[in-house]
Amino acid sequence: MDMSNIANKEVERLEWCKLPGKRIRAAGCNARLGVHGDSVPLDLVRVTIGGQEAFGWSRINEQRAQELLGKKVGELFNNRGDVSPLHYDIEFPLLDWLGKIKNKPVYKLLIGDTDLKISVPCYDTSLYFDDLHLDSQH
Repeated sequence: MDMSNIANKEVERLEWCKLPGKRIRAAGCNARLGVHGDSVPLDLVRVTIGGQEAFGWSRINEQRAQELLGKKVGELFNNRGDVSPLHYDIEFPLLDWLGKIKNKPVYKLLIGDTDLKISVPCYDTSLYFDDLHLDSQH
């Protein structure tokens, strides 16, 4: 991916917040932790580079945000458009930014332009060990 026209753009601003979220019922224990409860906060970062804002999950703190201010795009990404391992802590906001600049969805940034149907086997569950005794998941 050609990054030459954006390599010198700099991180101008980083802002973050924790958005509250709530499950429909409390989640129980798992093998490592006690009751997870009904709270599901989302750590969100907004990055501004070259006047373009983008968003994504991240848990950076103020000190790390200060370190990132002024960094050039050429330091954040390699020439293929992959986020540098040193900057994985803001990978999602950076990929959102690059997608907006290149006018492509992030998945196309990662796998290229293709007409192939993309399918990834996966599952998601909120079933916890102490949920097994419940008659209903509601």
